[in-house]
Amino acid sequence: MEDIRIDDLQKDLTHSSIAILGDLCLDIYYFLENTKTEISLETGLPTNSVESIKFEVGGAANVAVNIRRLGAPSVHVYGIVGNDDYGKALLRLLSSEGVTTDGIVVQQDDWTTNVYHKIYDKQRELPRFDIGNFNIVNPISSKRLLDKLEEQLDTYRVVVINEQLQNGIHDPQFQDRLNDVIRTSRERVLWVCDSRNLNDAYPDVIHKLNYDEGKRIYRRYHTDDLSQTKESPSSSDILHWLKGHWKKPVVMTMGEEGALVIDDDSIYRIPGLHIVQPLDTVGAGDAFLAGFTNAVAAGRPLSDAARIGNFAAGVSITKLFETGHPTIEEVRRISTSPDYRYHPELAGDDRKAQYLAGTSVEVIVKKRTSGFPASMIFDHDGTISTLREGWETVMHQTMVTCILGTSVNSVSAEEYKRVVGTVSQVIEKTTGVQTLIQMAELKNLVETFEYVPSTEVLSVREYKEIYNTALMKGVEERIALFGDGRITLDDVTIRGSLPFLGKMAEAGVTLFLASGTDIDDVRREADLLGYADLFEGRIFGSTGDVENDPKRVVMRRILTEMEKRGGASGCVVFGDGPVEIREARKSDFTAVGILSDEVRRYGMNKNKRERLVLAGADYLIPDFTWIPELSAAIGWST
Repeated sequence: MEDIRIDDLQKDLTHSSIAILGDLCLDIYYFLENTKTEISLETGLPTNSVESIKFEVGGAANVAVNIRRLGAPSVHVYGIVGNDDYGKALLRLLSSEGVTTDGIVVQQDDWTTNVYHKIYDKQRELPRFDIGNFNIVNPISSKRLLDKLEEQLDTYRVVVINEQLQNGIHDPQFQDRLNDVIRTSRERVLWVCDSRNLNDAYPDVIHKLNYDEGKRIYRRYHTDDLSQTKESPSSSDILHWLKGHWKKPVVMTMGEEGALVIDDDSIYRIPGLHIVQPLDTVGAGDAFLAGFTNAVAAGRPLSDAARIGNFAAGVSITKLFETGHPTIEEVRRISTSPDYRYHPELAGDDRKAQYLAGTSVEVIVKKRTSGFPASMIFDHDGTISTLREGWETVMHQTMVTCILGTSVNSVSAEEYKRVVGTVSQVIEKTTGVQTLIQMAELKNLVETFEYVPSTEVLSVREYKEIYNTALMKGVEERIALFGDGRITLDDVTIRGSLPFLGKMAEAGVTLFLASGTDIDDVRREADLLGYADLFEGRIFGSTGDVENDPKRVVMRRILTEMEKRGGASGCVVFGDGPVEIREARKSDFTAVGILSDEVRRYGMNKNKRERLVLAGADYLIPDFTWIPELSAAIGWST
């Protein structure tokens, strides 16, 4: 995908003023530390000890702050708060962010500022306490609010309508007058609506909604049709119908699968982002809306605006226990070399897999060449060598033990299960990256779960040493058995890999080996198993530099060499992990995913399929015995 030029976006926003009209909320986060719990003398019940409190804006206020932090110089917010301390706190927070609050109306009666009290105990959210669910908007407040907006309307490039409360500002009278305002100003002001319950109430705007909201509206109008079919409508079907229903562009967010945009009759697919660290999706929709709004205010096409919104949401979800305000610099960083999720529907349903006739070679994207490529890159563990088979189990045990510390045998079954589930998710997301990065995530989890005192939390490198010691015990046992002749080369390599390496070297293909394992270990193991010389020194591994992943270094080096030769030779990447496949996709190399069964060393491990398809693989093979069939499909000579 082309660069979206974040710096130019910020420059083009210089003279744009943006307004947000909607439901204003305040989020208050309470973080418990119950080591100091007491028994109440009055009730006899245990107390909850709050260690820290954090105030965050929510609803339309959150959208306003996000738009401001993403570079918009002039942001005005319109809504209603109560005559209470919570309303005053909300106004102070908005003002501190540089958001203009002149459009906020204070309603004296029948309205309390909407507040969500969010309580966390060791990363686990407890039931919320909500204030403001019984508000009744006063017609006078509603009129004052829209009067204020109309007075300034011609100064705005974009107005965002926010609706998320059942008893918020959007009563029928408010809807009627706002629609009048929209109709009389739509030629000079761009209107964008993000609504949970009232999308149909404002038809003459650009709608930003999520998949569930879109499906709900679609079903409302297709009850009879859906009752006669067992098939659910596709996201594309829903989007096309919504576009025809409102006669306006529609942006539909798809959670981790990105977003869809329809403008005219063309659908643009914005792929989701693969993010390694733990996620908190609260506020992701607001962040997307803010990034999208800023981009359209700067004159960007809707497809580019949705990409920027997608990046903003990607930043937001990495911020835990808050509504997640992305900054323009954070969006710039994540957009520099994004890790996308490709073919999500195919990845999640192997029934849709397409194979070469009579083979186990899955074709995802057809590519043809003439003869072997000039270069090939191979991942090591699980692609060629199985010396480290079982590393996931070792890492899982290490992480769980380090997180729980001395509580490993005393925590409840429910809490143990929660820790185990979190660890499994982290390992799944980080498979193939440098061990040091995985250990950085372990350190984050140790600090987040708080079972280990802060004074006893280790460094990333110390956690790596614990894991590596446990892992190398099994590796050294296999190496010893291999040295004694008790197991053979076939017992510690993926079937067909070594003959294929030899054939490629003989054919003059330049071979590279790239691994997330420490470089000294990779070289030693490749030398021990007898194929190090085939790479002629082109072996790359981790050097402890998390900013320079060895697989990315190899890709850059090959790209440089290709550019020197005119860029015509191409490259093929083989790997069983998503990192090398993603890097191949970014460099426009052919990516062959290896669905290797590391225990049997041949055949298909379907557990690897989803992650490799999502990473952008063009072809999938179980092992290297399927190379002749793959070669025939691609156009190599064998």
